[in-house]
Amino acid sequence: MTRAVAVAFSMLVCLAVGCADDEKSPVEKCDDFIVEFCRRGVECLGGQQQECVQAAQQSLACGRAVRVSASYDRCMSQIASDSCAVLFPNDPSTGQPTAQLPADCQSVILLQ
Repeated sequence: MTRAVAVAFSMLVCLAVGCADDEKSPVEKCDDFIVEFCRRGVECLGGQQQECVQAAQQSLACGRAVRVSASYDRCMSQIASDSCAVLFPNDPSTGQPTAQLPADCQSVILLQ
């Protein structure tokens, strides 16, 4: 689970995007993303929520988040509703589950 999460978070960071405006700060939204993605990872793959969150926080420095993309809400909705097979398909070469973020989650967090 930890490797899959690290790969997913490395794909998450964006370089420059337009951003949605909301009541939560980008740091809070980044933290929410980690919690939700880990919740689904634990639901789909097992493991411990806190362990996942800690690993994800090491891969994605949410404290440096300055914006989220306009697709943030769609991303969060898809993480919550996509099937485990969609979010964590088996890698054909290893047979192990791997994280597959929805397209709306690609480059969704802008870090400083």
